[in-house]
Amino acid sequence: MKKYIDLIYEMKLNQLKELSQKNKKQKAIYVFYDSSLVDVNSAYIKSKVKYGNIFDVKVYVHDLYTNDLDTNHRLLKEIKDHHFMMFEFPISKPILDQNYFSYLSLDNDIDGIVAPNYIQNDFNLIKYHPATVSAVLEVINYLKLDLKQEDVCILGRSIYLGNYLYQLILKNKPKSIVQINSTTVNKQELIKGSSLVISCINKALVYPIDWLADNTYLIDVTTEYVNNKLKGSFIIDQTYANEHNIKYTPTPGGIGKLTTLFLFNNYFLTTK
Repeated sequence: MKKYIDLIYEMKLNQLKELSQKNKKQKAIYVFYDSSLVDVNSAYIKSKVKYGNIFDVKVYVHDLYTNDLDTNHRLLKEIKDHHFMMFEFPISKPILDQNYFSYLSLDNDIDGIVAPNYIQNDFNLIKYHPATVSAVLEVINYLKLDLKQEDVCILGRSIYLGNYLYQLILKNKPKSIVQINSTTVNKQELIKGSSLVISCINKALVYPIDWLADNTYLIDVTTEYVNNKLKGSFIIDQTYANEHNIKYTPTPGGIGKLTTLFLFNNYFLTTK
């Protein structure tokens, strides 16, 4: 599915460039990160600065780890009603314990961290889905998959990805849907019985490709380093995939390629 990812990327990039030319917003995006776990020069942070420059959006990067507690709270309080903010994961427990997420709201949370609180009972209040979730939904839409005809399998139950996607897709009344986590007993049987598999786990090279049924679509959100190379959650055998008509998003160059664009899509548009 690499060609589809590339087409979606070009389409969204051009769309956002056009929107940026009409942009009247003066809001900036503040990216908060924990330098004890995330390098400021990581691809994740650098991509946000890069696209901020492309779309003429000010992006400020702030380290919660090296700055003191008062400085962090003061900045968050100052910007919460005037700018967008997001938190780059992972974040250590000592940082999480400082209650920085309390400054997030439906209006300023550009990466949808608070959205899971509303997904079940107050869905219409949500303005911004998590960017990765939006990228997955765009791929499904681009492939013209009718969820009502699909047996969907979600791998992973994180509140921002796996469980969030499960709740969203469930609202579209798929033919069937299952969710798998590390304690699920019959993983192979459930995966084999699915026509659309979306993997959102945080571990690479877990599942063999022959666990997928013929004609399956695999959207692999996982991006983990193995021997300094990015890998997804499935062990890909290209020959097997071709012989069994399994279409999969590549890693790298798959969902990760789209995610930052959909963060800026949230900047220019709302999900409502």
